[in-house]
Amino acid sequence: MTQRAATFRSFAVSTIVPLLEKLSSQLADLRTGEDIEHLHKARVSTRRLRAALALFEPCFPPGEAKRWRKAVTRITGVLGEARDLDVQMESVDEELRASGERERPGLSRLLLRLSRRREKLQRRICAALDARDVREPLDAMLEGLRETVRKDLLKEEDSPSFALCADEIRARIADVLSFDGFVRNPASIKELHDLRKAGKRLRYALEIFEPLYAGLLRSFIERLKALQDLLGEIHDCDVWIDFLPRFLEEEAARTLKYYGHVRVFPPLKTGVLAFMEKKRTLRAHDFERFLDEWERLGKETFWDNLNAAAETLRKPRGEEGAEHS
Repeated sequence: MTQRAATFRSFAVSTIVPLLEKLSSQLADLRTGEDIEHLHKARVSTRRLRAALALFEPCFPPGEAKRWRKAVTRITGVLGEARDLDVQMESVDEELRASGERERPGLSRLLLRLSRRREKLQRRICAALDARDVREPLDAMLEGLRETVRKDLLKEEDSPSFALCADEIRARIADVLSFDGFVRNPASIKELHDLRKAGKRLRYALEIFEPLYAGLLRSFIERLKALQDLLGEIHDCDVWIDFLPRFLEEEAARTLKYYGHVRVFPPLKTGVLAFMEKKRTLRAHDFERFLDEWERLGKETFWDNLNAAAETLRKPRGEEGAEHS
């Protein structure tokens, strides 16, 4: 076990401050839009920060953590949309390089439309970073937390108990398991996506609390990450399957408006339809992989074991001895 902070509040501050500092640094790299990894890292940082603020909300004055979380959420939204477009463009570019002559016109048009949407979104990202209702709360949060450390305001008497760790983990496990009645139906698109988000909230909680007991939660985190990745692949396919028919409709309308007819449109459909069929096939394969893993977790009593591990966090090891010393 690593040395834990003197109070749960000081543990909260020591967790949040590095996340804030990392995010502040990453946001400065986003204005150029040249490296998509900057955006990906900043998006992950905003999600981890939101998760930490939710977990540690009892450590701060009423409404404070919620106000901070609201500012971070504004950034997460626009970064998420941009990241989704970056991933989509990478996928289409990869498909385009592997495609034949018949498929290329449609895939090239699809990549062009996605690229133009991404260019417009970059301007929204810069505007969001400059917005006072985003920038000022983040700056105030970081300065306030640093001031708290400087003035040694993290007192024992009013700090929440470390037992909150176990309560939060168990609540997130229950949230994940609430989707068990939906997961065996491949048509449960929304529920599978919501399950992915619930699993991510659980994993972030485990990662945030892991320093209290180094190594205890690592295997659970790794299995949850693998499950989340499978659900992410399913969701990516679902997004394509929903988007591509609408893209074709919009492109047909553009063609009619520009040419006055749609005779030049069929060649564009070929590559897009072939791409969509690949996504349908991949989705079915990914769903079977996910379902196998979900059933395996149940048979291995993964959730019961994680609940048991959560209970060991209710009173950190070594604390009992300290009471009698």
